[in-house]
Amino acid sequence: MLKTVRTEVRAAGRRSGAALALVTGLALVSGCVPGKDAAPARTDDKPALTTATAPSRALVVWTDTMCATTATLDATRKQSARKIKELAHPTNDPASAHAPASAPDPVPGPPYRPDAGFTADSYLNWASSSVEAVAAGYAGLRPSGIPAADRLRAQLAAGVGEIRPEVTRLSDYFALTSLSPAEKTERAKRVGALLASLKQPRPDLPALADKNPELAAAYHLAPRCVPTPAAGRPVRPADPSPQLPPPADGTDFAACADGKCEVRLTPDPVDIKVGDTKLTAWVKNRVVRLRTAYPTGGSGSMTLGEGGRGTYGGPGGETVTVTVKLLRVDEANVEITASRA
Repeated sequence: MLKTVRTEVRAAGRRSGAALALVTGLALVSGCVPGKDAAPARTDDKPALTTATAPSRALVVWTDTMCATTATLDATRKQSARKIKELAHPTNDPASAHAPASAPDPVPGPPYRPDAGFTADSYLNWASSSVEAVAAGYAGLRPSGIPAADRLRAQLAAGVGEIRPEVTRLSDYFALTSLSPAEKTERAKRVGALLASLKQPRPDLPALADKNPELAAAYHLAPRCVPTPAAGRPVRPADPSPQLPPPADGTDFAACADGKCEVRLTPDPVDIKVGDTKLTAWVKNRVVRLRTAYPTGGSGSMTLGEGGRGTYGGPGGETVTVTVKLLRVDEANVEITASRA
């Protein structure tokens, strides 16, 4: 069906300038998605549409959100499986198994050996945040007007909704403070099993688009939907690392001193003072990495993926929370806040 749409488009492009004007307006709408300023670069994979097949603005946005949310769900399941495997068989460096052999750790000193309880804490925080983000993505979609697509959204939302309460309960921060490392690890494994139980319904969105011209046109325009093959031509996937929008405070890490900031992290480790807490933070292989030394002795470390949230501190004292808003291979926008109970 996508092949048919493209064939009609090429003929229409020679006949009507009005159709091109309509597509330009839609391209501007789809380009408003955060981090997608470079979306027009994909126009060679997304030809113009005739007025007969051009989708509504609302359907393009709907399809784009479905693609992005489902991609996040798929990535969460894969990352969860890897994290649970690392929890069962820890290495000196949680990200080392996925780093190039020639890539040195940017932080000098003795190798870091993660504590099982702390690693489980980090995983549970990340898993809970990821499930919340996916649930919110599906819940925010109104009916598309295409019954098969709406049924698919409902199935995906129901699957996430079914495991969400148990993931939230098992990841409760205050409940975890009283558990042993072994008990935390057991909870992490249970959450991992819940995420692994989620399956992609069939037919998926690309398959539905192949059968519906209007949905196919919207899918073809949506910047976060992976193009499907056409006329035997190999597909050029979307740029996996588009430029991130600038965070509110840029690289002004001193802005975090008052307990609230949004900053950009890179592979170069930086020291960030947040209230009474000092963090060392950087990005490596699509992972935000954090370390801190406590004034009373000891240290803590965590790794976070996109949408992940980690907390230092506890009841009765200062609590510092780091949330990964956006993440690419070698950069991330993170929000850091500090509060007292």
